[in-house]
Amino acid sequence: MRFFHLLWMICLILSPGQGQPNIDSLNKIREQLLSNNSDTYSLVLAHNSFALSQAYEGKGEYPQAINYLNQALSVFKVKNETLGLAKTYFSLAQIHREQGKNDQGLRFYQQALRVYKKLRNYNGILECLIGQGVLHKNISDYSKALQLFAEGVTIAQQTNNEARLAQIYRNMGTVYRYQGYHAQELKYHLKALEMNQKLGKTVPIAYSYGGVGNAYASQGNYPAAIASHFKALVIFEKLDRQPNIAYTYKSIANIYTEQKKYTLALNYYDKALKIRQKAQDKPGIAYALEKMGNIYSLQGEIEKARHYLQSALSIDKEINQTSWMAYCYEKLGKLELSIQQYDEALAYFKKSFELQQALGEKMNMAASAIGIGKVFYYQQKYQAAIDYLKQAVTLAQAYRGLLVMRDASEMLAKSYQALGDYKNAFQYHLVFKQMTDSVFNQDNTAQITRLATSYQFQKEKDSLEHVQQKKQLAFDAEMQTHRVEQRLTVLGLSLVSILLMVLLWFFIDKQKSNRKLSLTNVKLEQSNEEILSVNDSLTDALDVVREQKNSILSSITYAQRIQKAILPSDARLREAFPEHFILFRPRDIVSGDFYWFAELEPRPIYAENEGQYSKAEISQGFSNKKYILAAIDCTGHGVPGAFMSMIANDLLNYIVNKKHICSADQILNQLHVEVQQALHQSENHNEDGMEMSLVVVEPESKRMQFAGAGNHLWYCQNGHFNQIKGDRWPIGGEHWTMKQGFTRYEVDVSSPTTFYLFSDGYQDQFGGDKGKKFMRRSLQELLVKNAPYPMDQQKLALELTLNEWMQGYDQIDDILVMGVKV
Repeated sequence: MRFFHLLWMICLILSPGQGQPNIDSLNKIREQLLSNNSDTYSLVLAHNSFALSQAYEGKGEYPQAINYLNQALSVFKVKNETLGLAKTYFSLAQIHREQGKNDQGLRFYQQALRVYKKLRNYNGILECLIGQGVLHKNISDYSKALQLFAEGVTIAQQTNNEARLAQIYRNMGTVYRYQGYHAQELKYHLKALEMNQKLGKTVPIAYSYGGVGNAYASQGNYPAAIASHFKALVIFEKLDRQPNIAYTYKSIANIYTEQKKYTLALNYYDKALKIRQKAQDKPGIAYALEKMGNIYSLQGEIEKARHYLQSALSIDKEINQTSWMAYCYEKLGKLELSIQQYDEALAYFKKSFELQQALGEKMNMAASAIGIGKVFYYQQKYQAAIDYLKQAVTLAQAYRGLLVMRDASEMLAKSYQALGDYKNAFQYHLVFKQMTDSVFNQDNTAQITRLATSYQFQKEKDSLEHVQQKKQLAFDAEMQTHRVEQRLTVLGLSLVSILLMVLLWFFIDKQKSNRKLSLTNVKLEQSNEEILSVNDSLTDALDVVREQKNSILSSITYAQRIQKAILPSDARLREAFPEHFILFRPRDIVSGDFYWFAELEPRPIYAENEGQYSKAEISQGFSNKKYILAAIDCTGHGVPGAFMSMIANDLLNYIVNKKHICSADQILNQLHVEVQQALHQSENHNEDGMEMSLVVVEPESKRMQFAGAGNHLWYCQNGHFNQIKGDRWPIGGEHWTMKQGFTRYEVDVSSPTTFYLFSDGYQDQFGGDKGKKFMRRSLQELLVKNAPYPMDQQKLALELTLNEWMQGYDQIDDILVMGVKV
């Protein structure tokens, strides 16, 4: 009986509801088992050892975990406990993989897989496929990793194992990241996040946040990337998952490195390094050392950089991390290049290029090819430099690497210039300028430069071709001279007089040819000077345009601060509506969409009473407290829309706060009149105005009024999604008269109700695979799907869906979506 009692206690400690196994509780059970030398308890002791190994593995203390797993393994073999044997093999595989001992890890995975297949345990088979896939991903065998993950997807779908399916999607996203396919990377990480949120699994959600953060960072969206990583970090720190905390520190440090915040980056890399060293995690240690070495190199601390990079390289060789070895070679090459040690730099770059070529890492191959090209350029081996730099351009075009295209084009222009090939030099200089403008989003300036340069380049091209044609004719004449001289030599002394005359004639002709060649060279130099002059003129024009653009941007940015100041603060809205969200994305810096809020305190209600001699006002009590919230879409966007939003804001404040009009339909009616008067529309016949949806919420009576001008109200109540359509006509313009007026609707909100106000920006956004509008129906389905979730999760779902939809498309209008729970 005591045997089963102890086994039940171990199972209880390991049950999913208990979270991380409790080491103290397991040690107390172990002491009781060891006090009894009976063989009866040997199997229970083995299960206890396995449970302790899981506890230490979760804390990242791998040596202790391996010790307990070996103890459990010896008993399971003797007792022929196959399921325990499979689980132990799998745990040993996981730990050895984390420590970078990949050969041992693969051997244990294969042993576990054989036992699980005998047991027909499909969940165990799936775990082994995922584990092996991760291992092959870590050693840069990406095709094998994707093959194993694909097998795992099939089993997960057949067994309806959504948790493991989400895990596989997350790992596939990581593989695509390493291969440079960043659109696929974001797609799979978002699929994993959506599935994990649906399942409510805390740790997988954190993993997915990390993956999404890496994907955003790959695309240069650093604010979204940092936000995702810190969400993951909060979860991992709460659960004290040290390996995951170290990984998240590393991801945050990577982003700070890209933003050139090197002090912050070093701080986070150092935190990650200490955790990895404690766990004896060699891949993690190598990665941190590589990144710290790279930062020291960027800061010009050469000796520190060399020490860290060579330490990392030693570990990468030990654990056969080919991709990371290539990374170290490339960084060491850049380091030696910076101190003009060209032979050493070339050796490192070539090693990096060869390894990356074998792995198929096109993005990294391009960077190494540029490094080789730079070394050859500084060694004045210009043709060799051109060969490698052209390879870099070809590779960069395959994955649209703007930065690599920019750097390679700059070096190609310099190499061709050094060879005197000004035509190609000028062409690649143009490419360099275009890539520079693309990187820094100077769209208008780049267009002006391309037009002016295209015209001037055609002129220079015609001139150069004419000069080269003359040069070719002169060269042909000289070759003909040599052939004639050879024939005349064989005539002998008898023709000396004739030969002298001929030679004299050819000498004169040669002088003429030389003069022509000299003239050609002078013209070429003049053409080169003209090209340089044109380039200087274009650069000056570019500076003027940039200065004007910066001045305009400064003015609009100041206007943005003013517009933000008039919007209701989040604290004020949260007092009225504790549960709400606002998704607000102006298309330009300032917006024609905005949201407005007012709080009306109870006011006395009077009625007139006519007495015998005079009228008197008799109090009939007080009105209910009211909250008024509106989403307004003014005509236009950018600066014109912002002007209209300021007018609308002032008029609403006047109507509600000064005139005390608080009925939803009357507010819209009065606003229409005020807009017509403010814009003198009866005189100038302009049709500017706005569409809006407005609600008046009375918390005490549990009633809500709605009126709409061109926009609708959606609300979810008792599990049903409802719609109230606003009137078709907008506010402002002469298209309707006050006789029509706006319609007021009332909704009983005594039951929990979530309502949504919005402009047309979200639904009209182009995107997706076919470049179509998102459409109102899709927005409604998205809100219905996420309505049960908290408001911040609803907002995140809207943002992630919009980001995925807009891939490659510009925002066409201001976007405003508000959700409120009452």
